[in-house]
Amino acid sequence: MPPKKVMMEETVKEMNETLKKLTRDIGDVVAKQTEIMNLLAEIRELRESVAAKDLRIVALENKVLKMDEMERRIQDMELFTRKEDVIISGLDVKPRTYAAAVIKRDDEKSLNSKDQESLETQVISFLQSRNIHLDKSNITACHILPRKDRATKPRILMRFVNRKHKTELLVQGKKLKGTAVYINEHLTSKNAEIARVARQLWKERKIKATWTRDCKVLIRLNGPSIEAEKVLMIRELKDLDCYK
Repeated sequence: MPPKKVMMEETVKEMNETLKKLTRDIGDVVAKQTEIMNLLAEIRELRESVAAKDLRIVALENKVLKMDEMERRIQDMELFTRKEDVIISGLDVKPRTYAAAVIKRDDEKSLNSKDQESLETQVISFLQSRNIHLDKSNITACHILPRKDRATKPRILMRFVNRKHKTELLVQGKKLKGTAVYINEHLTSKNAEIARVARQLWKERKIKATWTRDCKVLIRLNGPSIEAEKVLMIRELKDLDCYK
């Protein structure tokens, strides 16, 4: 049996080794704990950042919704102001100001001659020549729309006192077939593009029909029967994507 002193020294040595190991383990634990705390802090920062971004995203989404709503209201206002209008295109006319530009100053009385008749009168005369009846008293405005190329035939806006007279003229417009003159509703630029794409789909037989009513674009879908052919109002160009 070894002496007590030797045994004690060995015991102390073992305890020291154990303490050293524990110290190293505690150091590792502290380091891991510090790392975990740092990770938790980063996670909290990320969560706060994500939450702030979510709030910004929600705010932006709400802003977009408000802008979409404002755009719809503006579109509806534009449609409302155009509901009594028609656009006549393809008609050769002599603007009222033409005569004033070509005659001499001392010959101003000739402005009242038949050759210098008003745009409104010229349009009515042409329509009557095609057996299209139009009461001048129902017209509130008639003028040429701005155009980039003066060489092209003008687009003429004609406004009526109410939609009834506009609709009557649109119905009679079928009599212009073969004349290269057309009478259409006064569409907004947005609805004009929708109508153009819808007509292309109709030509490709991807939809049954398309037309406008009160300056809005409608389409009739293909179907096995008339009852199954749905009629849809198209408000956005993207709504036609599923039929391409």
